[in-house]
Amino acid sequence: MIGRVESIDKDTGTIILKGKEKTVLVTFDENFKKDVKEGDIIRVFGEVSEFEGKVEISGFIVQNMNELDLELKERVEKIRRR
Repeated sequence: MIGRVESIDKDTGTIILKGKEKTVLVTFDENFKKDVKEGDIIRVFGEVSEFEGKVEISGFIVQNMNELDLELKERVEKIRRR
């Protein structure tokens, strides 16, 4: 998932990530030490689970995507869906 970090709690290893359509809780193990800040655009790879309509990702990998133009990405995705 790609999204913007709304909040981060490095003590508990959790991030609130706002994507295009959903806001997701991302959890990491106790070894999470990434240099991620609020407002960053990141891509998270992990195991997705859903409980009572809420999506959670147990993250394995975090990739910094701050150089990504989100508006351009959305336009390209719309063209590809045609």
